[in-house]
Amino acid sequence: MTLRNAACALAALLFATPCLAHGAFPGVNDFQAGMLHPLLVTAHLLLLIACGLLLGQQHRGPAQAMLGGLLAGLLVGLPLSVLAASWSKALSIACLVAALGTSLLVTSARPTRRLTLIGLLAGLLVGIDSAPARDPWQAVATSLAGTGLGALLMVCVIGGALLGRHRHWQRIGVRIVGAWIAAACLLVASVELRRLGII
Repeated sequence: MTLRNAACALAALLFATPCLAHGAFPGVNDFQAGMLHPLLVTAHLLLLIACGLLLGQQHRGPAQAMLGGLLAGLLVGLPLSVLAASWSKALSIACLVAALGTSLLVTSARPTRRLTLIGLLAGLLVGIDSAPARDPWQAVATSLAGTGLGALLMVCVIGGALLGRHRHWQRIGVRIVGAWIAAACLLVASVELRRLGII
């Protein structure tokens, strides 16, 4: 590392601002910040992408069941996030484990009957792990609503783009992306566990 790169890294650390789950984004309101939240939390992003890929591998009926489970999980988990702010580290690891399991299902491409349960678990984990910054309750409710919509839209867009596309090369492509997501989960989980002093 050159002296210039080291100086830039040190400056970035010295002038970094506090990171909050639903912190202020310049030029966006609470609802829009909530919608961006699933894109900015690595564990949530990996889990939702894996769910979208799994959704895209299904036929319409099972896909709707999985979406119903995801919606139910979000509706239960998001209000509970206000009470679970102190569990963020454990919940982040749980999201990564769920993302790893879901991405392995994508990679194997084997039929599963537990799609509703998978969607429910993903929604619960993302919802409970989306603890907002301490603000007036109106801002918290607005942010959480945005987070729920953002998570649901992400899975719907990914799954909808793949739904019904069952050509051989398309199935192989989805399985490859699932393997990449699994590898990313292992890397991020190892970094998190090392940071916590577990490994």
